[in-house]
Amino acid sequence: MAEAATPAPVTPSITSHLKRDADGKPYIAGVKCGNCGHTYVGERNVCAKCYARNQMQPVRLAEKGKLYTFSIIHRSFPGIETPFIDIIVDLDDGAHIKGILKGVDPDPAKIAFDMRVKVDYQEVLPAGAKEKYLAYYFVPDNG
Repeated sequence: MAEAATPAPVTPSITSHLKRDADGKPYIAGVKCGNCGHTYVGERNVCAKCYARNQMQPVRLAEKGKLYTFSIIHRSFPGIETPFIDIIVDLDDGAHIKGILKGVDPDPAKIAFDMRVKVDYQEVLPAGAKEKYLAYYFVPDNG
């Protein structure tokens, strides 16, 4: 008799809003207000825009958007490679999220406001950790 295949272990995520669907595909979870339609990253019970209570519905957030602002970080904690580009992205569904931009030189002349970006999920081994974690970054969306 054949043994059932053991499913691969699910990699824990770096943030509480980074989830996996039933097929194991990662996504960024958020909520959308049923009263005004504003979308947020993560969970919340009250809409910060219209103050509606108990109107928040879980949603899978957009994976594409545009760069709103950025900072080039030259100093960080030990074990974190610098420089890196810290960004805030306006996602296509209206949510706003912070992340790190990869695939672009950390030179202000090479970073354009409103440039199109997309989410890139990666398994990473944080400094001092013994196991890998699921994380998200942003990369230019050239397509």
